[in-house]
Amino acid sequence: MITMTHRDAVRRAFKTLRTKGFKARMNLSCCTSCAWYEINSTANEQGKPTPTQVVFFTNQGARAFNELGNIKKRNALYLQWASNEDDFNVIKNALEGEGLYINKYEGVNRCVEVYGTKEEGNE
Repeated sequence: MITMTHRDAVRRAFKTLRTKGFKARMNLSCCTSCAWYEINSTANEQGKPTPTQVVFFTNQGARAFNELGNIKKRNALYLQWASNEDDFNVIKNALEGEGLYINKYEGVNRCVEVYGTKEEGNE
């Protein structure tokens, strides 16, 4: 029997988001600042506008996963996103559709916190 990990669930959610027009990236760049720079500069180099539907986590954020691909207890995977409230709901539905428990953080660095699954007591 193959068990799906949290990393697999995030990967599947990101695949769903890409089919809906999002730029969804895992392990993007070293940190959030460099990731936003990479997104913007890549679009500029290609002569395209900066994408407005974006969700990603960085190499630093990937440290939330343990060696088995699950989010470590008492940790969260922080997804950065840029979009509007309707698009946030698309992100939320994609993640929750894969069984992940999330929380929307509205601080200075708006993000989505991913905590694993509700079945594991992450509520």
